[in-house]
Amino acid sequence: MRTLVSRPGPGHLTMTRRAVLASAAFSALTAPTIAKASVRSLDDDTVRRMMDLPWAISDRRSSPPAIHALVTTTCPYSRAFMRDAYPNLIRSRSAALLLAAVEGESRTAVAGAALRRDATVIQSAFVGRWPVDRDLSDEEFDAFNHAVRGTLLIREASVRAGFSAFIPSFVWARPDGRWRITSGYSTPIWSLIMNDLSA
Repeated sequence: MRTLVSRPGPGHLTMTRRAVLASAAFSALTAPTIAKASVRSLDDDTVRRMMDLPWAISDRRSSPPAIHALVTTTCPYSRAFMRDAYPNLIRSRSAALLLAAVEGESRTAVAGAALRRDATVIQSAFVGRWPVDRDLSDEEFDAFNHAVRGTLLIREASVRAGFSAFIPSFVWARPDGRWRITSGYSTPIWSLIMNDLSA
């Protein structure tokens, strides 16, 4: 694959065409307005692809995550979820977070969260404890690209499901094994998710 951009020096970052396209997608994505309180089903192929994303897990010792959430520090609804619902959620269930690669989000935070897959990294980003953006190592840039692909996949699934917003998005499995998705955050949306998890 042809190299388009190269930064020389120790730990330099080489960008391929795919990497450049992924970075362009990062700049193009935005976090739109809140969605209505409704849920949609997900097909098996989309679920399989989503489970391969670089999720940051709150507790790897417990059962698989009850909820997967796409969030960004630039979105007020994501901040409300992380402030009001997430702390209570992880007291009783494992949860998985993906820091969205959207305009305004720290590339360093996105890459670090995707590389380490540790939910505390994302929690720190939400309270501003993250270094300023810098050049990424090759390993970090691969992780960043993985987060870009994840953001695009969830946006595609959200749009296909008919939601006008895709951040935050929540994905979960009902007790009967059917996977669901909803986008946006509010008290009615969160109540709907909690009820669906117990249905």
